[in-house]
Amino acid sequence: MKWILALLLIAGLIGYLIGYWIQKNKKPKGKLLFSDLNGTGRAWVDPVWGIKGKPDEVWENDGRLHIVEIKSGAPKKNAAYRSHVMQLAAYMRLAEVRFGKPVEGGEIRYSNGKTFRFHWDYQMKKDLLTVLQQMRQVEETGETFVSVTANQCRSCLYNPVCEKKRYARSG
Repeated sequence: MKWILALLLIAGLIGYLIGYWIQKNKKPKGKLLFSDLNGTGRAWVDPVWGIKGKPDEVWENDGRLHIVEIKSGAPKKNAAYRSHVMQLAAYMRLAEVRFGKPVEGGEIRYSNGKTFRFHWDYQMKKDLLTVLQQMRQVEETGETFVSVTANQCRSCLYNPVCEKKRYARSG
């Protein structure tokens, strides 16, 4: 009985490891147009939206682009971090401008094997433009949209250099 249980446990572990390897090494269909996995490429610029950056990979399939962003950490439970999604959205816009081709979407791959896919649609563009507008407002006014308490501010890694801590609420 113990042998059967041990074999089932080993089979389950092997299945998990195979699934993880397949997920981690899965590549989008099509042709790889750009890769900056070594981090040495120059940033791309979109003067119209006022953004710059560079994705990890850009793939083309049937004339449409697919952007891949690879993260070394793990996502929260079952979703990508909002900041990572907005970073991917910026890269989708930058690829659209750079290659002059429509972007279908993109994906965020985390080191634990989880992948989250997103479409470059009207809502994603609207969300990115809203975040960019908020960021510019913070730059102009010095007031942040982040709601933190003074206690959170004190324990923050950036507290010694943060100019926004005066906006933290009491309590």
